[in-house]
Amino acid sequence: MKSNRVLIVTLFVVAGLSALATVALATPPTGLTSQLLGRGAAQDELKVAVPTQVTVTQVKKFRVKGKWQTRRVKVTKTVDRALVSCSSGSACDIAAVRATLAPGGSTGWHSHPLPSLVIVKTGSLTMREAKSGQCPSRTFTAGQAFIHPAGPHNFANSGPEQLEFLVTYFAPPAAVLLIDAPAPTECP
Repeated sequence: MKSNRVLIVTLFVVAGLSALATVALATPPTGLTSQLLGRGAAQDELKVAVPTQVTVTQVKKFRVKGKWQTRRVKVTKTVDRALVSCSSGSACDIAAVRATLAPGGSTGWHSHPLPSLVIVKTGSLTMREAKSGQCPSRTFTAGQAFIHPAGPHNFANSGPEQLEFLVTYFAPPAAVLLIDAPAPTECP
């Protein structure tokens, strides 16, 4: 009985220390306000994809001196690479959020369960992301839209005015939309 209590207390201490370590590693947002406009379960099949070029090997048949021969040739094709796919076998929620960042503000480093769609309403948004050991950044201005990654990234207001943007999230049912993350080593 006493050993069970010791085990339970130990588990609570370990869980508490893990939570503190996670909080200590996260990069908190500054100047960010956000409002969940709505969230619902997708009822129809949905697919968000981007065209991607791939090289594949195909077998081609051709005739030489009256005889059929085959040869393997490499061809480049454009295929749809699914970023998000929802169906009856793979349900997902869709959520809409309105967010603002004060000048110099940042969302802090974070990730999402799936990629999201962003529309910049006002201001200038700079996105940094950890990608293949690098830390590229891109800036988007009012009227521009883009798909942002599920992996670690950070939005910053790189302009002198308030930044307002809308995000459409895709996520497994009831999943959290935003997951705090530490700053990647490649992004000082």
